[in-house]
Amino acid sequence: MKARIATLMIALALLLGSSAFASQPVRASKVVSQSVAKLLGEKIDFPDFARIDDFKCCVLVRLTITEEGGFEVDCANCRDDRLEMYVKDNIEKIISKDYAQYAGQMVSLKINFKLID
Repeated sequence: MKARIATLMIALALLLGSSAFASQPVRASKVVSQSVAKLLGEKIDFPDFARIDDFKCCVLVRLTITEEGGFEVDCANCRDDRLEMYVKDNIEKIISKDYAQYAGQMVSLKINFKLID
């Protein structure tokens, strides 16, 4: 009887553990991450308010590719709130049908902003 209860408990733990990990988004491959980084580098310009204040900063972003080929920002982190909101808004406006096949995959990026003299 104790062996059956132990077997049942182990099976239940495996079932719950596998379903918990299955709900997490899949990380995108390196090739997809690099192409997303290149796309964002082309589409996001240095903001005017940062140019006026003459500062450099970076924004850490984790995004998920949507079924339409767009990007949904899961989280972003930056010292400057204005720059963080600027990056979030610009990323969510970008739609590229080429990325629709990678829907549901997660990409983490570091976007650097600095003026070059």
